[in-house]
Formats: sequence, C-alpha cells, structure tokens
Amino acid sequence: MNKADAKPQTLPRGTGGSGFSPSGSVLGIMQTPVWTLQASDPLTKAINLLGSEKARQSPVLKGDELIGVLCSCHLSELLAASLRELANGKGLGELNRVRIEEVVAGGAVSIGPYHSIVAAAQVLLERRSCALPVVDQRRVVGLVTQGDLLRALIDRVKELEARL
Repeated sequence: MNKADAKPQTLPRGTGGSGFSPSGSVLGIMQTPVWTLQASDPLTKAINLLGSEKARQSPVLKGDELIGVLCSCHLSELLAASLRELANGKGLGELNRVRIEEVVAGGAVSIGPYHSIVAAAQVLLERRSCALPVVDQRRVVGLVTQGDLLRALIDRVKELEARL
C-alpha cells in the first residue's frame, strides 16, 4: 500500500514523562505517527495497511471524527470467515465490497496525550481493548497499545531493580 493513501497524524513526543509512575503521561509512550483509515475505505485497504505497516491496530475516522479502532484480531476473524466462504464456492471478491465502518464497533473511546499512563491502562483494561487512540484538539495524534503499557512497566521494574 502506498503511504500517500493513508493519513498520518502526529504530535511530537514531549517531555510529558515516561515510565509507569502515576505522573508519567501518555505522550511519553504513545506510538506516532498513526496511520488512520476512513470508515468508507474498503476492508482490503485495512488489510494492506495493517500488513504493510506491521501494525496491529489503526484508528478509524469518519471525516475527522474518531469512530473506532480496527485491530488485526478483527481482520483475522473476517478473513477466516472469508476463507470458509471460499471453501463453500464463494469468491473473495466480496471482501473488496465490505467497508471498514461495517466491521468497526462504534462508541470509540480515546485519551488525551497528557493523561497518565495509569489512566490509559485502566481504560484499556475496563474496555478489554487492544489499543487506545490519543486525541488532542479533536485530532488523532497517537496510539497507546497494550504492548506500549507493558514496555513502560518493564522499564519501570528495571529502574527499580537497578536501585536495589
């Protein structure tokens, strides 16, 4: 996929903090740039983006409004269903007609870049989500994943172990 087809949205990493202390902010651990998808895009575009960028999640926008997050686990389920259809004599051409908005769950939840890492972890845990878009002034500027939180925790534990 050509990166020009996707919409990168970034906010520079600041000195908002990092690590797992309550004062550490999301800004210090979020992934950026974020390659977003539009709700009206074909599902095949999501498959290409997530595959080419080696990402596992992407915020989905309708215009500039965040409507959800598409995770690779959603795509895996859809591809498995498509393979079953292929085995039953139906073509994969149907996949190209599916729009992203048809498979993304609504009710998008996001967090600001200066919220604490702990707050981000709580939202991900409570929502049982794999990723949390970071929004600043109504723009998606980053993405915090479960992996980002684990890395922050590991870094903090290593710091504490070094002090012992």
